Amino acid sequence: MSLNIGVFLFLKHYQTMKQSTKYRILYHLAFAGIFVSVWFMLHFTTNLENTYKGAICAVAAVLLAPKVKTYQTPSGKKLQVKWFKILKEISDCR
Repeated sequence: MSLNIGVFLFLKHYQTMKQSTKYRILYHLAFAGIFVSVWFMLHFTTNLENTYKGAICAVAAVLLAPKVKTYQTPSGKKLQVKWFKILKEISDCR
């Protein structure tokens, strides 16, 4: 029940969020998804201890998750999202 309320509140405030906040949420969701998927891959294919699995998953998630960076230009603040080799620049960083 509380998950439904949280999703409702998130969707209600999604339209008023800053674009940089939306991309930060994307980063955290991608990080968690990569971490969990690598964890399950390692769990079912290797006999590593949990400490090593966690370390490998954390490194993989840090390397594979999108990077979000805000920087200042003469025309104003810009937001840059880089995921793998794809580089996307978003000009309106409200």
